[in-house]
Amino acid sequence: MPEVTIQPQDNIAQLKDQGLRGSAVIDYGSVQGQRFATVTLAGPVFTDTFPYLVGGVTGATDFSAGTPNIHAFSVKNTGDTQPTPLLMWINDGIDTRIYAGCRVEELQLMYDTGGLFAYTAKIESYMSGPVSALTPSFGTVQPGAGWMCQASIGAAVAYVESAQITIKRGVQEIFTLQGINDPYKLFAGPQEVDGTLTIVMEDNTQLNNFLNHSQPVLDLLFTPPGANPQTVQVHVTKCNFETAPPTITGNPYVRLPITFKGEANLTDATAAGTGFAVTKITCKSLKPTGTYL
Repeated sequence: MPEVTIQPQDNIAQLKDQGLRGSAVIDYGSVQGQRFATVTLAGPVFTDTFPYLVGGVTGATDFSAGTPNIHAFSVKNTGDTQPTPLLMWINDGIDTRIYAGCRVEELQLMYDTGGLFAYTAKIESYMSGPVSALTPSFGTVQPGAGWMCQASIGAAVAYVESAQITIKRGVQEIFTLQGINDPYKLFAGPQEVDGTLTIVMEDNTQLNNFLNHSQPVLDLLFTPPGANPQTVQVHVTKCNFETAPPTITGNPYVRLPITFKGEANLTDATAAGTGFAVTKITCKSLKPTGTYL
């Protein structure tokens, strides 16, 4: 599991005055150029707050009331295709700064049997600014271990040792002639999904999925203990195995490391998202409709 990380960074281009003035120097001054901010987050998954990041990298959700409620996310294919931007407040011990217009550029989930179910997120936003301090409110949901995940490759299997899945949307800062050096917009590009699986090679089933271009359905379902668990399920209907070289040496048993990419299909789209999608992420929580988008 990655270390718990909150790493904000304001990025400001420095435009140098290097005009010749007859002296043996290079820089005579500078002007601030384009500016934006980045934030890196990492840590264990808390199932009540993690869907904010899922919504930030997808953009559309279907809600079903239940015990707990069901929030199904997929890429938004309507309107401008953009997810709802997030607001983030970060207190560094000196003051509180707000990061507005946050776009989730990359969200990675890590399933490791020896650690907590964890994530990393890369976010872009507008330049930070100071705001009044907020009173924090902490939930009661606890993290869970990676081994609490059930992997399915076409059907439930017991031999997946570890998995990683990454949802990406390259964010582009759009700068325009508007008299300020902030972006006109932070625009999230098309979504893609890729990842890795490391399995115990009991037979040739998964190797044949690679060799025969079978593109099995992949499910990674995290279910913490307790009644009415708040789960996180990643579903990839067309999981294309890109590489699958058996690892024969260096271990007493044979492993099969697999790299894969999700391919667009109609099944993974939500009703709200429409069109094609490469993955559907279903999160169960006690939060009401409209919470995450």
